[in-house]
Amino acid sequence: MTTLDISWLSSEQGQTIIKRASEFTDALQSNTALRKQFPEISTDLISQAITQANLRRNLSRRWQIETNKFLLTDDGINQATRPRVARYRAEWIKKQFGKSVRVLDMTCGLGFDSLAMAHAGLQVHAIEREEVTAECARHNLRATDVEVAIGDATQSDVAGFDVIFVDPARRNPNAPRRIDGTSSRIFNPQDWSPSWDFINSVAQQVPVVAKVAPGIEDTALIHWDAQWISDGGDVVEAMLTRFKSSSQGSRCAVLLNHDVEKSLTFTGNTDAPIDNSGKFLICPDGAITPAGALDVVAHLVDGGLVNEHIGWLTSSNEQAVVQLLAIDPQPADCFEIIGRNKCDAKEIAKAIKDVPASAITIMTRGVSVDVDVFRRRIAHSLDRHAPELVVALYREDCGNQAIIARRLTKAQLAH
Repeated sequence: MTTLDISWLSSEQGQTIIKRASEFTDALQSNTALRKQFPEISTDLISQAITQANLRRNLSRRWQIETNKFLLTDDGINQATRPRVARYRAEWIKKQFGKSVRVLDMTCGLGFDSLAMAHAGLQVHAIEREEVTAECARHNLRATDVEVAIGDATQSDVAGFDVIFVDPARRNPNAPRRIDGTSSRIFNPQDWSPSWDFINSVAQQVPVVAKVAPGIEDTALIHWDAQWISDGGDVVEAMLTRFKSSSQGSRCAVLLNHDVEKSLTFTGNTDAPIDNSGKFLICPDGAITPAGALDVVAHLVDGGLVNEHIGWLTSSNEQAVVQLLAIDPQPADCFEIIGRNKCDAKEIAKAIKDVPASAITIMTRGVSVDVDVFRRRIAHSLDRHAPELVVALYREDCGNQAIIARRLTKAQLAH
């Protein structure tokens, strides 16, 4: 594996060639043109510049941000925090502890969380164990006062810090790479780096804010407060916090707005009622279910759960559904139900054969099906002028069921 020459990539010449490489989308064409234009530069450095240009392009597409100032790695990008999420966390820490708080970013990676915390005015010290990644972080944080040390988080001295932020590595660097270049995920928290036991031990000394996968098991959450964070409808992480004896095991969902100050928080208080007879299907944002806040959505739409197994709801209160769709960020996708059937491909195909559709979307909860195969079995001739048709399959004790529906939008309901 080629070792990145961070010194050269950070230099004026390196940055110039990366910028030039970004003008090409074809790697071979880029390599040929750059070697001709810069014959004095080694082929290895040209290749590194092209890789950086590609990584910047991919990250820019993913996050919709300007990435020309960053040095990146594949693994670092896979672990990195989205800018809006990092900004939310930084502002949350500032509100909880004050602007002068001293934060130790124990596993800083490429430095995006440290960058957000520094921009929020926090005093940040960062640690990264992998040398090349640490050098990239230093470059990415060069316009801040953040110092990046190379070291092992488990050997960190936490004395003198008010808050510890930790984002444990949850991918196996030694496992074979997938075709997209990513490595396999590690699901056992004790196998993370640093381990969950270590993180808990740190929380006995200093308040800890931890970024973990949103699917973390409940057994690992004892003594931790948890926020499931959704950005643009994607549940991106669970943010866990533990302040010695002050944490109450609270749970909430946070739906981020472009302006993080206007983000929505949903905290559940009771079980949601059951009501599967409504005219509208309500599919809450994926952060709301693990946070136990389905009762809040049920109250907003004057409805209830399809059943006790499934985090979908129905409602017959059109005005409440319209009001829900007007909320920003939107807490749920909403659909008008036009039919109900057993979860049987032949019956569904018969039921929808005369229903015009530009596309057929299959949604599932608690039902194991090959979505592509099922769609082909029920599909009919599509009409590109017709609206989308949605088939929602869900688990039911009396036999799996299907709801046939049309997606509702703010524009449709406005008319």
